Amino acid sequence: MEDRYPLMEETIGHLRFFGHFLHYQMGNKFGRRRILKIMLEHMEAEGTTETTPAGTNPAGTGAASGAGCAAGTAAASGGILQRDLQDILHIQSGSLSEVIIKIEAEGLIEKTRSEKDGRQIVLRLTPEGEKLARSYKAEHEEKVRQLMSCLSDEEMRDLNATLARLEQHWKEMETDTFKSSGMND
Repeated sequence: MEDRYPLMEETIGHLRFFGHFLHYQMGNKFGRRRILKIMLEHMEAEGTTETTPAGTNPAGTGAASGAGCAAGTAAASGGILQRDLQDILHIQSGSLSEVIIKIEAEGLIEKTRSEKDGRQIVLRLTPEGEKLARSYKAEHEEKVRQLMSCLSDEEMRDLNATLARLEQHWKEMETDTFKSSGMND
């Protein structure tokens, strides 16, 4: 049986390149573009964009938009809890707060205290922030289409399945034993 290590090492090299490329070419891990895009996607999922009033269903059924959302009060008012955004981005609260302060100063988001739990912060896009987020989302979608255009649908499904399997394997490996082994030095 052939030694697979050289191929494994080459594959890791490709993954490093992709990580670097995506980090610097697609808006960094938790930069302004990504935060605004995530907030817009949250608003769209809840049916609370500028054109759809908070607490209504975009399909016109009259169902409240916050149903089933962990951030009920925030969702019903067109916002996302800062803690929920932090969890989505996988970053520390201080790092997110620093970026949020800058985005708020630009007039793109507004912060309020949660009516349900005054300790929590609800973030909402301003109309200007929603407009900018929509342009960021359109740019992002076009970049994704360009980046993946060299693959057929079948190749994309195969790649996606392989990467999902690798992701699951790496998540399982991310234990105290793996971390303490010195592998992450």
